[in-house]
Amino acid sequence: MDTVKSVDFAKAPNSFGLGFGLTASTPDDYHAVYFYSDDALVGSNLFRNGEHFSFPSLTKEGNVFIGWYNQLPNGTLFRETDEVCLSGDMNLYAFWWAWDSEECHYDTPGGSKVDISTKVDGSSVLVDVDAKSSDGRVVVSMHGVNVSQMHIKVPAKVHLEGPDDIFTVADAHNCVEVLSTISNWFSDRGLDPRAQAETDTGNAKAEVNALKVLYDGGFGFEILPTDGGRMSFDKDALNGVYRQCASIHLGLEESAIDFSSVSGLDEAVCTFILRIASDSDMNDAQRKTVGNSTAWYSAIIIDGKAITELHTGKMTLSIPFTGVKSGDKIHVYSVKDDGVLEVHEFAYDGSEVTFDTQRLSVFMITSESHRSLLPLVGIGAVLLVLMIPLILGVKRRSG
Repeated sequence: MDTVKSVDFAKAPNSFGLGFGLTASTPDDYHAVYFYSDDALVGSNLFRNGEHFSFPSLTKEGNVFIGWYNQLPNGTLFRETDEVCLSGDMNLYAFWWAWDSEECHYDTPGGSKVDISTKVDGSSVLVDVDAKSSDGRVVVSMHGVNVSQMHIKVPAKVHLEGPDDIFTVADAHNCVEVLSTISNWFSDRGLDPRAQAETDTGNAKAEVNALKVLYDGGFGFEILPTDGGRMSFDKDALNGVYRQCASIHLGLEESAIDFSSVSGLDEAVCTFILRIASDSDMNDAQRKTVGNSTAWYSAIIIDGKAITELHTGKMTLSIPFTGVKSGDKIHVYSVKDDGVLEVHEFAYDGSEVTFDTQRLSVFMITSESHRSLLPLVGIGAVLLVLMIPLILGVKRRSG
């Protein structure tokens, strides 16, 4: 376990048995962190930025300790492995969970059923969530989720079975009701709810008004295409897609639309695409840049017109990428219309590359081995050393 570095006791004397306190002689680069449990101060400590948090050891009869938060009920969880980065002193509050297990059952106005149950397993609290809309299209199934894993991603899955199956306004309302019910239950523990559409056809279609329902509900939207990978939109990206779709479908500039009372979008359908790119998905410049590499094509299409920008929103792409050897260097690029490559920062978990973008495009992922270059460099250096006497010998003879 990472712990803080030792503190100079002369400069940070004990504070009434509660840890270290600040004095006039305390170095400026230290900050005080005060620990509270049930409104009582239970400890304090001094930290430098770049160190790691260490916490008092607490027990409370009949409760499981969940973690330390900077505020309750909706604060940020701090862990002992977290690096200290403070601009001033800070209070942290212990969050406890009563030992009692519970079962909760809810019926939403739209007829969805939501069941949530908890059980205590040693020092952990585990949660099971099962929900289903009355038509069976919207389903949530989570089991054994640890409450201490804050910011839990809860997807309401909608399975789109055929080429004409569309994520409807009814689906969106059911997602909002189900996820809101779960979110309210988790309200003092953090949550990242979203609607998640699975498709057998590769393309996912959604009614434009359905996207607005999700956006108004504060939820994201995620597509799981058949080629693998994921295409996820945050709340702001959904709003950007909705506004552009409305503009295209109505034939008006966004600035000319009153989005508080817009109508005429009942037949507007948006198609989301994430697939391995074919030649027809790229222009000549992009095909030339991609060459024999595998590229991925992402697009949002309304009335035959593609959307390329997401305004201020963010799209997260997770694309399958395997076969990477130790020491290989991965590169992630978007391939612009003129064939120029734009580099993206990314995360790699051994099976998927994940990155954020505000623009839909053609994307290319490559890896290269630096280990294979070393033997070549070494051979080249040896050959150069062997050739130096020959070169000098030629010069002597010619002189």
